[in-house]
Amino acid sequence: MDKQGSRWIVVAGFVACFLMAMAMGANDVANAFGTSVGAGVVTLRQALVLAAVCNVGGAVLMSGAVTETIRKGIVDVERFSGDSGDGAPEELMLLMLCAMVGSVAYVGGATALRLPVSTTPVSYTHLRAHETLRYLVCRL
Repeated sequence: MDKQGSRWIVVAGFVACFLMAMAMGANDVANAFGTSVGAGVVTLRQALVLAAVCNVGGAVLMSGAVTETIRKGIVDVERFSGDSGDGAPEELMLLMLCAMVGSVAYVGGATALRLPVSTTPVSYTHLRAHETLRYLVCRL
């Protein structure tokens, strides 16, 4: 697949990441700031600004560790280099997109249904790891 053919995977990945950020924000911000806003310690606007700053800061500072864990500890990226004949880079991109869409469906669906769901980076990483491992096992 050429670069033009895989562009849709990148665009869909950005959309899925945006939806995941919304789902996690809808779930976690209410838990983190609900009591502070309810007690009148901070206003709703202040809570939203604090949450935005902390969420973006956490994503920027911690996403490298999550990426390294998936890249080196879970998935052998070299298998998808295209040189070994096992798979193409687009296949790995599609795998990660499917894992993200599954995560969005899980967290967003549970939040919409008001079910308890943990969206800590550990549980999110585990969910993506399970999706990835399930794919690799089925691929063998």
